[in-house]
Amino acid sequence: MMYDVIVVGGGPTGLSSSISLLSNDLDVLILEEHKEVGIPRHCTGVVSESLIKLVGYPAEASIINRINKAKFKSPSGYTFELSFEKYTNFILDRILFERNLLREFEKKGGNILYNKKVKKIEILNDKVAVKFDGNTLYTKFVFIASGTHVKLIDGYKPPNSFPSIQYEIEDSVENKNEVELIFTKEAKGFFLWKAPTSDNSYLIGLGRKDIYSKYYLDSFLKKNNIKGKIKAVYSGRIIFDKPLSRPYFKNAVLVGDAAGHSKATTGGGLFYGILGSKIAAEIVSKYLAKELPVNYVELEYMERKHVISYLNNTYTLAKYFYALSDKQYDILIKALSKIQSKISINPDYQDYHHTYIIDFILNPKLAVQFIKSFIS
Repeated sequence: MMYDVIVVGGGPTGLSSSISLLSNDLDVLILEEHKEVGIPRHCTGVVSESLIKLVGYPAEASIINRINKAKFKSPSGYTFELSFEKYTNFILDRILFERNLLREFEKKGGNILYNKKVKKIEILNDKVAVKFDGNTLYTKFVFIASGTHVKLIDGYKPPNSFPSIQYEIEDSVENKNEVELIFTKEAKGFFLWKAPTSDNSYLIGLGRKDIYSKYYLDSFLKKNNIKGKIKAVYSGRIIFDKPLSRPYFKNAVLVGDAAGHSKATTGGGLFYGILGSKIAAEIVSKYLAKELPVNYVELEYMERKHVISYLNNTYTLAKYFYALSDKQYDILIKALSKIQSKISINPDYQDYHHTYIIDFILNPKLAVQFIKSFIS
């Protein structure tokens, strides 16, 4: 049997692309390396309203908390706060989210095989061979949504990433509608986050550009006398690179983390990963349905317009921001705290972080006030 599309990976981007492909009457099979979707859990699950609108019910039904305030803390303890009248971010139960996507996929008639770890993808003249566990399946097209940890196809160079770890802690929460971003030496080259999931639980984690993430997270907890019960431990990798400029091969496309579709500023990959996967699925579907070769010029144009250009800008911002010293973080956040009542940020920019800087620069009065507070 030859499938229309085989999707490697049953995470959010693999499931989202599969749902779009099924909506266009293609025969789709997902190969998932684990025994169930959603396990192991990786990211924090903090998403924007744009992601909720993009995905619809599977995301809406997975919300466990709503956020309308963010606190930024410097190494010496200076704080800068942003508050919004409406909820701008949402925390998802990541396991439930992926299972809700799976239900939608199965309702549309999709098939998924578990415990199938793909070893190699080979591009042949008129088809693609997907090899796993001594078996080979053939397909007209393949979506690679397997993350960055495996090199399945010749010529693929994964984006740079580094390890992260987070704990789910059971303890009282002072404000469940506030997330904290802490710039501390324990999270050198990135930041430490605290995201409430309820009135009495929260996620706390960090990314760091070496292999000792757990050691430094434990050190931070000890230094700050954080003693709540650790209910769970989650780990993953944070993409810190530009997205792939051409995330496709003949009859194959990379989506999600495999394509580097993640914001380097926060490590969040759900919005752009799912958006990119949906764009790719719609374009591929259009040509496969007509039994025509996929137009990669169109695919590249749409991905660049809606995903790649924004992530390139985000990476440039992150590269310079996370190169600041502890003293520079102190000066910056102290200066911002002095004018925070005058700062107005469009909540619709949650996935377009570089636009905050552009708006700031284009507001001359605010820029002048910032410079004065910066040098005072």
